[in-house]
Amino acid sequence: MGAPSVERIAEHAVDEDHVWKEFKKTLFDRIANVNVVSSLILATTAAFLTTDPPTQFARWDHQMPYVTLLAAFCLGYIGAGSGVFILFVLADVQGGSLKELMKTPWKFWLAMLLLATPVLFVGMAGGTALIALTGAIWLGNSIAAKVVLTSTLSLTVTVVSSFLIVVL
Repeated sequence: MGAPSVERIAEHAVDEDHVWKEFKKTLFDRIANVNVVSSLILATTAAFLTTDPPTQFARWDHQMPYVTLLAAFCLGYIGAGSGVFILFVLADVQGGSLKELMKTPWKFWLAMLLLATPVLFVGMAGGTALIALTGAIWLGNSIAAKVVLTSTLSLTVTVVSSFLIVVL
């Protein structure tokens, strides 16, 4: 929600108008950025869904890539819709409303989940689109594209695994 902890969120839920307005502006900017990413995912997946592949090395017109691209489109649409809804709601929210939410933990965490909804759906849409394009390359007929894809995935798994080993 734009703060690293619940305590920091509580600091922003004050009656001082300038503190709350700055916090709300930060939330608006972050959700607007998520909406831009969601719109880009929508446009890209729509282009893939409505065109034939120009070459045979990435075949997104097969069932698996096509269905996962459709899922990415739907997830991106939900992400964009929930982001716009949250922007409408945030336009009218006052700092006192956040204070009231914080008095009831389940309502507060439900509100936090609702604020995270656009990010979660856009993240799922991006991941689903990557899976679809991976499947499209794998179903294509280019050995070079498959080698590059396999190398990229192997490198990604290695880097993420190394990071997790260091962090955990």
